[in-house]
Amino acid sequence: MINPQLDAYIKSEREKGKSDQEIASALVTAGWPQADVSNAMMPAGQVPPPPAPAPAFPPIPQSVPAQPQTGNPLPQGMPSAPPPGGAMPWQSPNQATPGQPAIAGFTMDANAKNIVLNSIKWYAIASVILSVGDFLASMTASPTSLYSQASYLSRLYGRPESEFGLFSMSGAINGIVVNAVMGLIIGLVIAYAWKTFYPSVKSYTFGILGTPFRLFFYPYVLYIFAGIGAAWIMGPVSGIIIVATGLGAGFVRAKGMEHLIRTYFPNVS
Repeated sequence: MINPQLDAYIKSEREKGKSDQEIASALVTAGWPQADVSNAMMPAGQVPPPPAPAPAFPPIPQSVPAQPQTGNPLPQGMPSAPPPGGAMPWQSPNQATPGQPAIAGFTMDANAKNIVLNSIKWYAIASVILSVGDFLASMTASPTSLYSQASYLSRLYGRPESEFGLFSMSGAINGIVVNAVMGLIIGLVIAYAWKTFYPSVKSYTFGILGTPFRLFFYPYVLYIFAGIGAAWIMGPVSGIIIVATGLGAGFVRAKGMEHLIRTYFPNVS
């Protein structure tokens, strides 16, 4: 059925001497579907071709009001074009396509929340492993080591062991909290800036940190130097424990973060 307003507009423009091509071009530019324009301009008595089946879209949720249609100003007298069939009022231009791992905008959706929570988890687990290593190293410290002497001074003066750089439960808890906060920050970076952040890291490190596993594991290689220091202060056994738990914590965190990233960004090299 031809829209009466559209039919009247076409007749008015023809009376002004405009060609059908000019009229059709103006209507299509204003947003009218090509099929509607062609049918309205068809000579009387000619049967238009059957319209293509409309795509099936989900019903508009009742809780979401339809947005008013906006666009370029129309020529005087031209009727407003109907809304495009494929546009859903609740869909914004930046809305991520369902099933896509990439996260657009700064909305904390389910994907972003899972990335952040898992990042916090793996950073906290790594911190727990490090705390266990510190505890075991303190328990196996040589009696003649500087560490044992600091422990003696702590007991002698009644001062907290943390003031002498010794292992303490409060220090371990603080370390876990700090690492959890770091995991929160890293999770937000991954959720919202990974596609721009990761290529820059690979470029500036000349490919040394060119995989997610390397990016999160290589910093823990520094625990080798921490173990050397622990061996001098606490004894060789304690030094070996510090190195082993440091590398172990790094491996666990790197594997967890790698799995997390490849789950939401499967195209990462």
